[in-house]
Amino acid sequence: MDYSFIQQSFRILVRNRATTIINVLGLAVGIGFSLLTYSVLRFELSFDKHHKDADRIYRINSASMRGGEERNFPATPYPLAAALREEAKGIEHITRVWFSNEAEVIVSSKPDLPYYFDNEAASVDAEFFEVFNFPIVSGNPTPLQEPNKVVISQQMAERLFAEVPLNDIIGQTIRYNDTYDLTVEAIMANPPASTDLPLHFLVSTKTLESDPQIQEWPRIDFGMQTFVKLQAGTDKQAFLEETQQIVAKNAGEYFAKFFKNDLQAMEDLHFDTSVGGFNRTIAKDTLWMFGLIRYSHPHYRLHQFYQPGHR
Repeated sequence: MDYSFIQQSFRILVRNRATTIINVLGLAVGIGFSLLTYSVLRFELSFDKHHKDADRIYRINSASMRGGEERNFPATPYPLAAALREEAKGIEHITRVWFSNEAEVIVSSKPDLPYYFDNEAASVDAEFFEVFNFPIVSGNPTPLQEPNKVVISQQMAERLFAEVPLNDIIGQTIRYNDTYDLTVEAIMANPPASTDLPLHFLVSTKTLESDPQIQEWPRIDFGMQTFVKLQAGTDKQAFLEETQQIVAKNAGEYFAKFFKNDLQAMEDLHFDTSVGGFNRTIAKDTLWMFGLIRYSHPHYRLHQFYQPGHR
């Protein structure tokens, strides 16, 4: 093997020591930032892709028409999910997710030590675990069928019960917002960082249904969202038309006249900066711009094509 080329290249590198160091460092920095860019893009584009049949999961959004302007928001009337479950065609599973901005919980074994957390609690239907993939690791595998039940994540279990084994946490009582005494029915795996449902404390919706006001159709709470998994092959437009008919029948023609519904794909939630959700959002244009700026930077091209001895 002829080593003369290697020897000559080495001499050139040594002779141009300062240039060599600058370009090697530049190449290292360029590779590092390229890997960082790739990691950021891969993470941001992976949001809620872990759910089974994620391409068939949608959030039912609403739009109000007032003063000639359309205002979009993700909330729906509380009774909508039950009405759709009973009357609409093409639904595989449907669940309400009623987010709680602030929550206070007290564990029965520590009555003088309340815990507070934000944007981690929600009231959900039992079908929540059929729509989304949040595995149950301990307790009832089909939870939240009854009122006054709660499912907590492993992280929440450690926060509230410290070193207590998971199996021993099942059946414990938690006081929720100084109103409900909830029994821990199951413990689920921690939600991944790449989800727009960063929930650690899930209360059965049946717990809240003793309040007759939530059953009022014209009432919309902006934390009350409805998610549906449609059957494969379902016509989305036909489903929306049927939804609008059900809303008109139950809430009245006047309400239906000013409120329209739309389906937003689960995979689009993370990139919708206008409607938003319960995790941070980022516009796809921002991501693409970040990638384009990175890979079109002149220093990246300079170090990419640098050859030893080039002057």
